[in-house]
Amino acid sequence: MNELHYGRICNESLLIFSIFASLLILSVIQPALAISPDKVDVNANTKSVVTTLPVLSKPVTVNDVSTTNVVSDKNTCPCIVFRLDDVQGSYLSDIQMKIMDVFQKKYASLSIGITGYNLTQDGKLVSYLQNNLKSGHAATEIANHGWRHEDFAKLSLSQQVVLMNKTNLELNKMFGKKPNAFLVPYGMYDNDTLKAIKQLKMNVISSSIWSEDKFVLAQGKITANKDSLGLYHIPSMTEFQTDTGNETYWTNIPKDRVIDSINSHIAKYGYDVFLIHPQNFATLVNGQYVNTVDTTHLDELASIIDYVKSKHIHISTISEIAGLDHTNITPIVKPVVITSKPVDAPISKSSSGVDVNAIDSTDQPRVAKYVEPNGSLTMNIQYPSADPANAHMLSMKIYRDFDTKPYMELSSISDNPYIVTLPMYHQYKIQTFVNSMLSSVNLATLDSTNQNIDVNIPWGGTILVSAYFSDGQTPISGASVSIRSQDNITRATGVTDSDGSATRFSLPSTNVDGNYYIIDVKINNHLAFSSDPVTLSPEGINKIKLVAPWHSMIENLITVKVYNQTKVLPSNGQTYSVQMYDDQGNKLSESPVNIHGEGHFWSMQVGDYVFKVVKASNGTVLGNMFVTVDGTKDNFDMTIQNHLSETKPVLN
Repeated sequence: MNELHYGRICNESLLIFSIFASLLILSVIQPALAISPDKVDVNANTKSVVTTLPVLSKPVTVNDVSTTNVVSDKNTCPCIVFRLDDVQGSYLSDIQMKIMDVFQKKYASLSIGITGYNLTQDGKLVSYLQNNLKSGHAATEIANHGWRHEDFAKLSLSQQVVLMNKTNLELNKMFGKKPNAFLVPYGMYDNDTLKAIKQLKMNVISSSIWSEDKFVLAQGKITANKDSLGLYHIPSMTEFQTDTGNETYWTNIPKDRVIDSINSHIAKYGYDVFLIHPQNFATLVNGQYVNTVDTTHLDELASIIDYVKSKHIHISTISEIAGLDHTNITPIVKPVVITSKPVDAPISKSSSGVDVNAIDSTDQPRVAKYVEPNGSLTMNIQYPSADPANAHMLSMKIYRDFDTKPYMELSSISDNPYIVTLPMYHQYKIQTFVNSMLSSVNLATLDSTNQNIDVNIPWGGTILVSAYFSDGQTPISGASVSIRSQDNITRATGVTDSDGSATRFSLPSTNVDGNYYIIDVKINNHLAFSSDPVTLSPEGINKIKLVAPWHSMIENLITVKVYNQTKVLPSNGQTYSVQMYDDQGNKLSESPVNIHGEGHFWSMQVGDYVFKVVKASNGTVLGNMFVTVDGTKDNFDMTIQNHLSETKPVLN
């Protein structure tokens, strides 16, 4: 027994030693197994990135146990693109080069959007671009940013092609290859922009999140970002500073909020595109940016790069992100914090402001949620005259960032101005409806606790409707007129007078793309025609003349042939007649049935009618038939069932 006991002790000691040795070896080699934040292995066949997921918040302290919430999943891409727009000649050149220096020294990739106009005139910048951005440094992607920073959404297809191509030729001359990506100036584009990019054989577009309403999202996951033309859409998501002056003036966003935005987008979509401009790092003198570096902002950018690298987030380029297979990406929904404390231990809040949920009795991992600060957005809803709009007419939909589903829907609002509370440091798209008709779209970035925005409602307009028969001269009187919007909601109704004119219709203008009206005219239940889509400018008067496809009168002979089951109804002394009634039940005419069982009518207006077969002797109705007379048919057959004609007996 002693020998067995001694052997058991030796075996247990050996097992404990083995476990301890394994843990020691693992702790030594673990740093060597970590993937470099700057060198991620991309498999060209699968187009997926194998790396370590980012830390989504600062380390969280729970019951004095400090943990780092790193999650590993080979199908997830924790990536970030730093996108520098407005690289151009003879403007803030020193600052542009200083920014690129930071990325070179940090060995961090960068995508730069270059405007071609006047670029070659700046010899110093050209020399820097040609000699400093070479292999051996981090990857720098050269992208097209227009010729003179045009608003491409306002240009024709041919104009867009010409301007893009001019910049491509300049970049090809300078670097020996044309760019692969187009970074959209002002962030707005149209379908012609996509066609121009495709025509010039580029395959990536990077706009702003506001332009990407057509992004395909499913339960927070990007399931596709490749459009029908084969172009990849990689929009900017986080900004270093907020644009408050059409790219002429920027305001600061606190660094911790910038970090939160980066982490939020990576958690939701697997990557983030971080937008910077040279003006963000220039000194402001008398309201103008000068070619002197603001070192404070440049140091802040460097610290953000350091943060990203410390969290093992791969710094990528626009084109590299486009090569990823987003259908296989599983975004991180929430960071996970592991603790080994007992379940009845007190719960604490971390110094980073993160609320930690209580652990359940199974000692499962804790889930940490970042509580976003809220701010108030006061919306002043007004007409061009600055008069406030009637609140009871208004409703709203508010979208956050580039979500396709509303973050908030307000079916009605109680006051004007109207105050809404929203999470700060997000961009919001506000759709305002007047009597359920989309009237305006406004964009706002909430970067202060109390912020105002003017929501401008354009004036409405007037539609005048007149209806005529096919000759364009004969008015249609008593016709029903209805006006419906593009969502098939009826907005107004009326009736034409003896001149064929309806009352004036006052309606919201269709200043928002995709809004229009359709005018329907009904002569009766079965004769109706409609207008093409009609737009209405603010304070405009749109006169709509609608011409029906029918003549006012049918001059052809209209024949009604009556059958008694399968045989023609005999006349036998004109015992029967066919009476004609309008769709209101008014008798209009009557025709005797001839020996061929026929009744005849002339000079009828188009419309709905009822024909009745009656006994001439006592007016008994033997049958009726509903018809629409529109000139396309002259003969109508009518059958009555099992009627025995009153015939005199034949005498021998």
